[in-house]
Amino acid sequence: MTDPTIRTTFALRRIDRLTGRIFSAGTILTGGETYWHGLEQHLSLVQPWFWLATSVLVLVQLFNFVNFWFLKASRWPYLLHGAACLFVFATWGLQTGQVFEAGMTPWFWTAIGPASIAVGMFAPRIWAIAYILLVPVGWALMRLSPLGGSVGLDRAITDGVYSTLFPAVLATLVWMLRRAAIRADYTAEQSLAVQISEVSRETRIREQTRLDSILYISIFDALKLAARAKNSTDYSRAVQASKESLDRIEGAKNPKPETVSTMTLFETLERLVARIDPACVLSIRGSGITFLPSEVASGLSDATVQALNNSLQHAGAKANRAIHMKATRRGVKLVISDTGIGFRPSKVPAHSLGLRFVIFKQVEAVGGRVHIDSQPRQGTKVVLEWEAEK
Repeated sequence: MTDPTIRTTFALRRIDRLTGRIFSAGTILTGGETYWHGLEQHLSLVQPWFWLATSVLVLVQLFNFVNFWFLKASRWPYLLHGAACLFVFATWGLQTGQVFEAGMTPWFWTAIGPASIAVGMFAPRIWAIAYILLVPVGWALMRLSPLGGSVGLDRAITDGVYSTLFPAVLATLVWMLRRAAIRADYTAEQSLAVQISEVSRETRIREQTRLDSILYISIFDALKLAARAKNSTDYSRAVQASKESLDRIEGAKNPKPETVSTMTLFETLERLVARIDPACVLSIRGSGITFLPSEVASGLSDATVQALNNSLQHAGAKANRAIHMKATRRGVKLVISDTGIGFRPSKVPAHSLGLRFVIFKQVEAVGGRVHIDSQPRQGTKVVLEWEAEK
């Protein structure tokens, strides 16, 4: 049962692919029994209609298998599976010529349950419930008629209840699993938002502390020069130092657009990465201090945290991670790499929140560049660069 308001998330996509693979493999296995019964009965059926109905069901089941195991694991083929079963159901009268041997069970009996499960996992809730209830009711009514073998009422009710309860229970379990996946992703997103906010806050605090210490040292040096002055030259130096200190104080009261040093940015990221992934290896290169606009520092730090979280989620348990930070003459370069399973960047969905929004858009919005080097089974390297305009 699908809630149309649900937004696709990472955990949800993984759950959908996993359940799709289990479902498609299961229908292939149960389909073997279905087609065996069909072959046992096909001589007593109208051949063209029987083979048409069988072919439709086989093709849909094979397409589901390929979709969930080798393609993008789209969920709409579930609905196609339900429609195929309805087609077989609707053409049953044409297959039998309106008469079916008493006491026999139509060959597609074992396909009813999987079809109800398929629709239950894809369709909006009201349509899923309607399908799960009405198809078994239709099956039970058909079983009572000569078209379905003219069985007794107790047999028809038993068949109908069985084909209703089992799919309903499985569809409900899948629905609950999908809701749990959504909650897990929501919690992860909230945690990431807190981490990113903490990076920005700590960066500002560290930069303010650095500026305060510079201001303190400047005033202290001016006072020290004044206290030790013994001649006009010394007094002149003390006066000049005092003027510079006053200029710094005035500048602190009327600040220019905020800037953050690469040293502060690197120290903040170092502390945060140690909390997110203690095993991550960090290295810092470049002895010079470059000053970045605060929005640039914020965008780069947000993207770094997101790239690290992406690696923790996708790279695999055995992956090793490293972050290399380098201050250049006019900017900064950050490289987040892992030895994980890798991926094809071109295959990342357009609605991907982490890669498309946080990493690309935020870095490019502040004038930076992003390069992603990754291939399946060859690890991933995310390069973030920013340089001041000449």
